[in-house]
Amino acid sequence: MLRIFRFKLDNRFILVASFFLLRPIMALCAQPETLNLSYSALVPSGAPFWIGHELKLFEREGIKTQLLYINAAPRVMAALLAGEVQIALSGVNSIVSAYTHGSDPLAIAGTVNKINVSIFARPEIRIPEDLKSKRLGITRFGGLTDFSANYALKKWGLHAAKDVALIQIGDTTALMGAMAGNAVQAATLQPPFTILAARLGYRELLDLSKSGLEYQNTVVLTTRSLVKKSPDTFR
Repeated sequence: MLRIFRFKLDNRFILVASFFLLRPIMALCAQPETLNLSYSALVPSGAPFWIGHELKLFEREGIKTQLLYINAAPRVMAALLAGEVQIALSGVNSIVSAYTHGSDPLAIAGTVNKINVSIFARPEIRIPEDLKSKRLGITRFGGLTDFSANYALKKWGLHAAKDVALIQIGDTTALMGAMAGNAVQAATLQPPFTILAARLGYRELLDLSKSGLEYQNTVVLTTRSLVKKSPDTFR
């Protein structure tokens, strides 16, 4: 199924990548406790956790896991720092903010190092300049879609708030609904929603995966305190 996405990731690559990305997590699983894992978007970057859960790789290490969906990086970080989640797949933007405020987040692996976001607009928006005085939907402020929207606007010579209003919607499914109902005239989307948007006749204004911008998109997160508590599990 994943072959339809623009990343052209075949199943063998995902299985191999998932194994190596999950090794430090599986080591942690050796502890006799329940491990809460979270992912923040219904997109292919969540595959390592989904595969590990579905193939029962964690159970082979003698651990029960809970797989949780928490949309948007800021909410993931809050759950991680509160101890509600032990390991998370998430974007990196919230890491810097949390660290500068004295918290101890730690990225132990990277999964995606490019921006896999496209800006899609309603059919009446033909060029980026048509977005002036319009609304552009994102998932959450401080997350990947927020960064992507601001990057795109700057590239087009437009300014958030002054020229285009950024509207926080919640998740990508809600973004699609908001664009369909004209609550926003454009939205930041990731596969597979980019495929659906194109089929529905929405116009792609920019594909940031082709921008050449190097960006650590998704990482495997935990906390330094957890690593210090169980150092052998991460070696």
